[in-house]
Amino acid sequence: MGDYLERIGRYHDSKTLLERSNTTRCLLLGEEHPETLKSMLLLANMFERVGMRNRCEELEVKIVAVSKKVLGEEHLDTLGAMENLSGMIRAQGRLDEAENLQKKVLETRKTLLGEDHLDTLAAIHCLALTLGNQGAKPKSYRKRFWKPVRSSLAKTIQTPCVP
Repeated sequence: MGDYLERIGRYHDSKTLLERSNTTRCLLLGEEHPETLKSMLLLANMFERVGMRNRCEELEVKIVAVSKKVLGEEHLDTLGAMENLSGMIRAQGRLDEAENLQKKVLETRKTLLGEDHLDTLAAIHCLALTLGNQGAKPKSYRKRFWKPVRSSLAKTIQTPCVP
């Protein structure tokens, strides 16, 4: 409901409802419960969309810390939380910090999922954006990142889903 209220422009109502939902889940389920983490993520996303970047980052740092503790550093949800945090850090102009976090996510996804997995390709995309923001020459990061992405996507599209 909070997500819906935000989409129709009722940001204050959305914020109030998402904060209440998160507080209730923390009290009833505990901070480390997966449903609580999901509600924290929804609240962080709302903060980001309305320009409350500091509040968003605070919550995303907490989500990453709890995810690492409960799920482990190599869990896909933890990696997703780390990728979200890296995007927020990049949006704030802290490009070196974002790059380091994105490299961790990329390397872990490559190891766990392989180079052609869509989540790995998403991590490549995030890192390429950051490198572009840092002023990397388009040709250098295009060769390093976009060509493998295109190649992997072509393989993925040509590979039938059902044998």
